[in-house]
Amino acid sequence: MNLTKFWVDYYIPIQEQNKEFPIANVVDVASSLIKSRNWLGTIVEELIKISQDVSEKKKELNVINKLQNNLENKILIEADIKLTGIMMKNRDTIRLYAKKFASQTQLDVLEEYDDQQAGLQVALTSLLSEKEDLEKILKIIEKAAEWSIQYINWQKFELRTLNE
Repeated sequence: MNLTKFWVDYYIPIQEQNKEFPIANVVDVASSLIKSRNWLGTIVEELIKISQDVSEKKKELNVINKLQNNLENKILIEADIKLTGIMMKNRDTIRLYAKKFASQTQLDVLEEYDDQQAGLQVALTSLLSEKEDLEKILKIIEKAAEWSIQYINWQKFELRTLNE
C-alpha cells in the first residue's frame, strides 16, 4: 500500500502557506476529510487481506508443526526410545533425541520443516507489523477527522458571528 500517496491526499495547507485563512482553508479541510474517508475503505480492505494472510500462515505453521512432531515421534518409536514423563513434556528434548536417532533422510526432512517454520515465522512477523502500522494509521485518521470536523464547525460559528 502506498502510504506516501495517502499523506499527499490528506495534506492540508496551513496559514503560513496561505495567509487568507485563520489556520487552514475550510474547503481544504473538508476536501481532505472526504479524501481520508475514501482512504478508509482502502486501508480496511488491506487490513482484511492481511488478517486473512495471517490466518493462512498460522494454519500452515500449525500443519508443519504437526508434521514435524509426528515425524519426531515416529523416529523415537522406531528407535525404541522410552522417554520419561518429564522428558515428554519438553518438545526440545524430544526434538534432540529424534535428531540423534534419525536417518539422514529423516534429518533432511526435519531440517526442511525447520526452514519452512522459520520462513513462515518471518512472514507472519512482517504481516503482523504491517497490520499494526495500518491500525495506527486508522487511529490517526479518526483523530484527524474529529479535529477536521471541529475546525469546520468552529469556522461556521466564526462566520455566523462575523455576519451578525
